[in-house]
Amino acid sequence: MSLAPTKIPPPNLALAAQPMNAAFAEARNSSFVLLAVAMLAIGLDVGVARITYGVVLPALGRDLQLSLTAAGLLGTLHLIGYLLGTLASPSLNAKVGALVLCRCSHFVFACAMLVCGLTSDVATMAAGRFVAGIAAGFGVFSIFLIVFDATEPEKRSAAGSLVWSGIGIAIVASGLASSLILVGIGWRLSFIVPAGLAIAVAATPMPAAFRN
Repeated sequence: MSLAPTKIPPPNLALAAQPMNAAFAEARNSSFVLLAVAMLAIGLDVGVARITYGVVLPALGRDLQLSLTAAGLLGTLHLIGYLLGTLASPSLNAKVGALVLCRCSHFVFACAMLVCGLTSDVATMAAGRFVAGIAAGFGVFSIFLIVFDATEPEKRSAAGSLVWSGIGIAIVASGLASSLILVGIGWRLSFIVPAGLAIAVAATPMPAAFRN
């Protein structure tokens, strides 16, 4: 009695490749989400927070009756806050982690920008500008940590360049938008809209690979 040889079916390469393709697609989508959020965050923290103030300053100064000294002080307070936030970021990051720091800093940034957009009091505007600067310092530090931690060493320079380009995009976009807003609505929306975008940064779920 002869036994027929058992035929082993060839492996289904297409089926075996499906999980790998899905993993690559998920990683690619995760990278896109992370870079998009990071570009928006950097654009808000550095581009919009600084440049928009200069664009709307003439109208803001008229409404709040700012002297040249007061107008300059509002800009200086923001930069002082940014410096303090940057210097304090490493110790705070060691306690809470980059993701929590990023979320909290952009939520505080949003609140501060909203205060600036709604107030008619110079002292309140000064406090809002100062707090927004501190939050921006925390935000820039934490978002770069998150991006670099999620990026392979040989790709970090390219990722950093992409994220940093968000500043240029934000400067051009905010400059054009603020000019149009000033004509139709007024300077306040130039603070309120970035506040909404900062809330979006704080609330956007990070890809699973970047949560720790």
